Amino acid sequence: MQYSIEFLLADASSELLLSPWKPVLILAAAIAWAWLVSTYLDKDAQYFHLDRARWNGFHAATAGLGLAAMFFIPTFWASFPAGLLIMASSIIVYWVARNKQVPEAQRFSLTKSTFTERIEARKVAKANKSAALRFTDSTGHERRLPMAEDPGHATHLQTEDLLGPALQARASRVDMKITKQGAVSTRTVDGVRFKQPTTSTEEAVAILAYLKELAGLDPEEVRRRQKGHFKVDGPNGEVDVVLLAAGSSAGQSMRLEFDLATRLDKPIDALGFLPSQLEPINGLLAAEQRHGIVLIGCPPEQGSTTLAYALTASHDAYISHVRTLELSVDRVLSGVDQNVYDTSNPDIDFATAVQSILRRDPDVMLCRALPDRATATVLAAPGRKGPLIYIEDPGNSIADMIRQWVKKMGDVSEAANALTMIINGRVMRKLCPNCRQGYKPSEAQLKALGMTSEKVGEFYRASGKIQVKNKIEQCPVCNGSGHLGQTGIYEVLSINSAIRHHLAQGDLKSALSHARREKMIYLQEAALAKVVSGDTSLEEVGRVTSSKTKSKESQTKEKASPA
Repeated sequence: MQYSIEFLLADASSELLLSPWKPVLILAAAIAWAWLVSTYLDKDAQYFHLDRARWNGFHAATAGLGLAAMFFIPTFWASFPAGLLIMASSIIVYWVARNKQVPEAQRFSLTKSTFTERIEARKVAKANKSAALRFTDSTGHERRLPMAEDPGHATHLQTEDLLGPALQARASRVDMKITKQGAVSTRTVDGVRFKQPTTSTEEAVAILAYLKELAGLDPEEVRRRQKGHFKVDGPNGEVDVVLLAAGSSAGQSMRLEFDLATRLDKPIDALGFLPSQLEPINGLLAAEQRHGIVLIGCPPEQGSTTLAYALTASHDAYISHVRTLELSVDRVLSGVDQNVYDTSNPDIDFATAVQSILRRDPDVMLCRALPDRATATVLAAPGRKGPLIYIEDPGNSIADMIRQWVKKMGDVSEAANALTMIINGRVMRKLCPNCRQGYKPSEAQLKALGMTSEKVGEFYRASGKIQVKNKIEQCPVCNGSGHLGQTGIYEVLSINSAIRHHLAQGDLKSALSHARREKMIYLQEAALAKVVSGDTSLEEVGRVTSSKTKSKESQTKEKASPA
């Protein structure tokens, strides 16, 4: 018997030694099995907490038996398949046992449908990897890039072409107007509009429908005003997008606001007020000064919403009663009771909604619209003994705002008696600190500005270029625009008894002259202070404060993008 066993072992060994390719097959099978177990089964067991140590021991023991069968069964063509079956048995046992313990959606299967789904999933993953932007719809689900054969694939790529360059250029919003002749789109960077490449009407309609679907809106609705939101993950990280869409007989329009709530979330001391201007504003925080009406006005798209929210948020809503009435809530204020006026309800007009809030005795109120005389009368009724009321009402200057307020009130004396303060402002671009260029202003320039060379040093202008060794390159910080961010400039009229008396007499000129004698800072002076500090340039001051900029069309100058 011992002789027979030794003979069999010697015969098996000699067969392997005489056939060098047979050990190679055994080695290849062992390596493939080990790779499968270590790469997939072991990690799978770890992920589902399936006792890795026990399963790895079982796999190792089974592999040992399989290899023993390959070496010790005399006939190779019988031993090799037998060994493979023994080694595969551990995988099959793991498969069956695992599927009993994991959720149904995570079970292994070799059915055709599951296999097809996995192939499709791999295709989608590959397509998403090549996408420039990743979209998340209003419900929080990621919108995958459609496959190349899907009709939505081209629309997705066209949407990327619209949004990608805008996000790369730090745009705050994108506007699109769709007509039968085509679609014109612009992107707004640091308060200035830049034209984007034109799009055909068909492509623009498809893009708008695609974005509406992302925002949870009805793509078929082309007239009614709609508002929704979604997220997009691009080169500068994830961005919240608010979509505003509307339509008329002339065509459809769309506005995309990027990170609107974040851009509006600024404290009052970060808006650009000069220290002497902040002093009377901060005085309104005291309970004894918290009375009367504060008019907040800027030209359209010049920062009145940011200013209104900053002033309201400066009051501690946990120790004082703060309420708002708004057409839409663009920034959520912690602790503040924010009310949205329902324009679709014909039974309650805006003045009635204002009166309802004032009856609840707020300490501070923000009214983000002043539509008519009835509203103005209700707001002025509490007078300077009532709550502090901020009113957001667009205006080009303090004088314009006073005229508008008096016209809506209908009575000069009553209009003047309710006022506590008037604030008018603009936003202007700040110079990029990485590429701004310094220069010494000429005596003629300084004289025209009412300055002397002893009082100022260097001025700065926009460049958009930097020098890298001996080569001039585009500034990577501002993308070659020469500007980075915005700051505000303001006029603040704090109304005392003397100024109020002049206003009540209808003598606006004397009221403003008195304010000037009390060191009220003009808008141009606030702007020049930003030039002296190096925040902005004389060219930017001219663009913002010149008479030409008072038209909306000029303030949103459209030109080719520097990016």
